[in-house]
Amino acid sequence: MTGGLDPGSTTGSDPAAGTPRWRSRSVVPAHPHDLRHTHVAILIAQGESPKYIADRLGHESTRTVFDVYGHLYEGVDEAATDRLEQLRNSSRADQARTKRGPEVVELSSRKPES
Repeated sequence: MTGGLDPGSTTGSDPAAGTPRWRSRSVVPAHPHDLRHTHVAILIAQGESPKYIADRLGHESTRTVFDVYGHLYEGVDEAATDRLEQLRNSSRADQARTKRGPEVVELSSRKPES
């Protein structure tokens, strides 16, 4: 130990630098509320609904989710539009492969008898 501190410690001050040890190591301390925000950010990125998030956090309405975390929804519209476009394109491809076009064709799940 140098200067009364464990060199591997992330607490206390670094006497040489005069800064908290966590700053000298470029590590930012996390607070419990930071973890809550990170959790919500992950849920939003995974596409969870605002209703699910509000329920999980104990909020009475989704309005709180949008008020506090609304900035994290930027780009979600583009992602939804892309998914809808992909669905539309695959639907058109399916129609082109079907002789009857958009008509739904029942497929049997039974194997032919031999």
